[in-house]
Amino acid sequence: MNKHLINLKNFKNPIDIFNYCNKHNINELIEESSTLWESLLDINFKNYVQFRIDTITLKDYYVLLYFIQALNLLTDIFIIQKTQYLLSLLPVIYHGDHIAIIHAANNICIRNNKAKILMFRNKDNHCTLPYYGNGYLKIKFINNIIDIYTDNIESINISNPYGVHLTYGGFNFTN
Repeated sequence: MNKHLINLKNFKNPIDIFNYCNKHNINELIEESSTLWESLLDINFKNYVQFRIDTITLKDYYVLLYFIQALNLLTDIFIIQKTQYLLSLLPVIYHGDHIAIIHAANNICIRNNKAKILMFRNKDNHCTLPYYGNGYLKIKFINNIIDIYTDNIESINISNPYGVHLTYGGFNFTN
């Protein structure tokens, strides 16, 4: 077995894994379908391998579980399932998308099914919505029957969910 592969199995933080591979010029070990991610899942998240859906890669599932655990949500099956579904809507997953999606899925309006999530990417400096990571992912909480990712925000008819803020989510019981 490759000495780098043995060393990588001792890491848990995916950022440390990426940095190690960049430092040693061995980026082929961290490809999305690499057996490294399968091994790391077995080592660090053995009890959660069964919850993975086929539409996201082993690498993205590992990174997702790492950040879910860092936020102390690992025993929350709703978060594991919802975040995988939301990640599967993205055509490309960038650094920062995992945390953005965990944050959105854990919002009270999503947990209580008072809104759905609209995701889009926008590099416009005049757009006042906060963005996440290198992919400029932006998230709104909307009144809709399904969660959506779109490349063209202008094509979506956005309506406010009852008692939910479009940008911050939450739920106002006094409305």
